[in-house]
Amino acid sequence: MSGDLEHGPDCPCTRCQGFQPGHDLSKHHGAYSLQEIGPLQEAIFEELCADDPSRNEADDHARRVLAGRLAQIRIAHRWIAEHGLLNEHGELPAVVRELTKWEGSAQRYMRELGLTKLSRAELGLEVAKTMVAVSEVEAFAEKVFDLIGDFVPRERRSEFMEAWDQRIGGRSGGRDA
Repeated sequence: MSGDLEHGPDCPCTRCQGFQPGHDLSKHHGAYSLQEIGPLQEAIFEELCADDPSRNEADDHARRVLAGRLAQIRIAHRWIAEHGLLNEHGELPAVVRELTKWEGSAQRYMRELGLTKLSRAELGLEVAKTMVAVSEVEAFAEKVFDLIGDFVPRERRSEFMEAWDQRIGGRSGGRDA
């Protein structure tokens, strides 16, 4: 009881003063703390944007989620470096178990954004497929041009070719008038 008498308005303890803004009394490792994650997430997000010359803003949500995961991973690794992989009972702490999930999630977002070697190769393959499809469409357009051109009177072929070029973006390939 005598200990209770010492508490009061002038007592600095949490019981008397309550939890003050910015406290870290309940923080274990910080990987869930918005105070810890927020600034690091923003810095990582900026790095991800700066390092991507083909950045599409439509992917910014995925970049932000990835940045948040990478922030959690960095904070967890820092905590593990300071405290070790096992707790005082010789068990894996929750942060170590969560770390595997966070790393898997980060890998999925990295693949989705084309940030891994394999995903870049897959994207390159998609670009190559698109280029093949474009060349097939252009070849088809050439055949159509040739077929239609046979029906255009010779004196109107220049006019036809100009109209054709405007329609398909200048891809007539220098055909004879």
